[in-house]
Amino acid sequence: MELNTTLANKYFDVKKYQDAIEVCNEILSVENNSIEALKIIAKSKLALGLINDYRIALKNIIEILPDDYIAITELADSYNLGSDIEKAKDFYLKALSFNHEYLPALNNLSNC
Repeated sequence: MELNTTLANKYFDVKKYQDAIEVCNEILSVENNSIEALKIIAKSKLALGLINDYRIALKNIIEILPDDYIAITELADSYNLGSDIEKAKDFYLKALSFNHEYLPALNNLSNC
């Protein structure tokens, strides 16, 4: 699968986001818990401006790795940008419960 995530990242790097997503979906059809594929899908959805799909991809990552404070913070950021401050705060606090020194979550929580 390494070759496929490498290919997906190459597509992402040249802004072929849909191609990156398709490669990752192929990976997920064989290895449904591929965090790397899910992360590429998430960042591709964000690049395409598909915020709800971005959130879904992040939630899929969090289902597999519930303590992934980076994905949790990114999910919080998406709610913060969407002006759902209460939901953002909840996710920032959740991220900080796993890593209380994670500066992006601390900073963005204080900005809320």
